[in-house]
Amino acid sequence: MTERKHRSKTARRKPTWRSTRREFLGGATAVGVGIAAGLPVVLTPGKARASEVIRYADDGGRTGQGRDKLYIKPFMKATGIEVKTYIGQKNLAKMKAMVKANNLEFDMVNDGGSNLVSASKAGLLEKLDKSKLDLTHKLFPEWDWEDTLAWEYFSGGLGYNEETISDPPTTWADFWDVEKYPGRRGMRTRPQYTLEEALMADGVAPKDVYPMDLERAFKSMDRIKPHIKIWIEQTAKTIEHLQTQELDYTSTFSGRIFIARSEGLPLNFVFDMPNSSPQNVGIMKGAQNYDSCLKLVQWFFNGEPGVEWFTAFIGYGPTDSETMAMLSDEVKAKLPDPANPKANWVDVGWWGDNLEDVIKQYKTWLLT
Repeated sequence: MTERKHRSKTARRKPTWRSTRREFLGGATAVGVGIAAGLPVVLTPGKARASEVIRYADDGGRTGQGRDKLYIKPFMKATGIEVKTYIGQKNLAKMKAMVKANNLEFDMVNDGGSNLVSASKAGLLEKLDKSKLDLTHKLFPEWDWEDTLAWEYFSGGLGYNEETISDPPTTWADFWDVEKYPGRRGMRTRPQYTLEEALMADGVAPKDVYPMDLERAFKSMDRIKPHIKIWIEQTAKTIEHLQTQELDYTSTFSGRIFIARSEGLPLNFVFDMPNSSPQNVGIMKGAQNYDSCLKLVQWFFNGEPGVEWFTAFIGYGPTDSETMAMLSDEVKAKLPDPANPKANWVDVGWWGDNLEDVIKQYKTWLLT
C-alpha cells in the first residue's frame, strides 16, 4: 500500500456558532411532542422570547450535525427556546478559564463523561435541580452525579477501511502487533481511552484497568508510538483519514463509523474490543437561563428524538429504559455488553480525579 502525504497535526479550528450492563438490553410508551406525560419540565411550543437562548457546546463532524438535526432543531420547535450551538474547544482547561474569568462562551455542554465528571469535581457546573427532571426510568445507577447527567453511552474502539483491511485486529494486543497486522495506524492526542487501550494491549484484563497503572500504560505506548502515522486531535478527522486511506485503522467511535457506512463509505468497526463510556450533559456555573437549560437536559435524556438517534448511531445506547425498550433487537445487539470480557467500561470517576494531571503527562510524552 502506498502511503500518501498527510498532515501530522490537525489545524485548530476557531469556535463557530450555529443557531439552530445485560438485563437492560431486553428493555415505552411513545413520547409526545414534549417528553413523557407527567414530566416536571414542561416543554411548551411557542415563539422564543429574547431572553430564552441557550448557548450550547457540542462536537463538530457527523455527531454534532446529527444532534443538531435530531435533537436541537426539534427542541427549538417544541419549546420556542433558541439554541445557539458552539463548535470549538470545550475541554476542562477551557471550562476552567471561562468560569475563572466569569465570561462564559457557552451555558451548557455535551461531552464525554470523563470530561464532565472532571468539571464537576472542579466545581465548574451548576447542580441539577432533579425535582424539575423526570429520571424515573434511569439506567446505570452508578452514573449518578449532582451536576451532570449521563444521557447515553457510546462505544469507542477500532475503526478500519474495508478496502485496505480484510482481517482487522480483534484485540488491542493484535493492534500492537505490527508484524501480524501491518498497516497505517492512527491514535488520539488525548489520553482518555488511549491509555486504556495501551494497558489492554499489554495484557491487563478490562476488569483490572482501574486504577490505571500509568507507568505500565506509557511503557506500552512507547512500543506502539513509532508505528503511529497520524496522531489525531479531532474525532471527525478519524473518519476523514480512513475515508482518504491515509490510515487503514484508527481509534474512533462506532456511531461515526456507521453514519459513514450509511453514506456508502467502506468503513467498519470492531465491536469485540470496545471502550464504553457515558456521554453527559451539564450546565456551566453561572449559566444564563438555567431553567431553559434544564429542559434541554431532559430532552436529551428521554426526548422524542431518542429512538431515531440511537438507530442511526449504532453502538450508542440510551440511559433511559423506556427509550431502550423502543429500540429494535438489531440495534440492541450492537450495544456494548457488560458481560463481554474484552469490553472496558471507562471509570469516569477515576478520570474525574486524575484527568488534568494525566493530560499534562500525556502531552509531554507526545512531544518526546
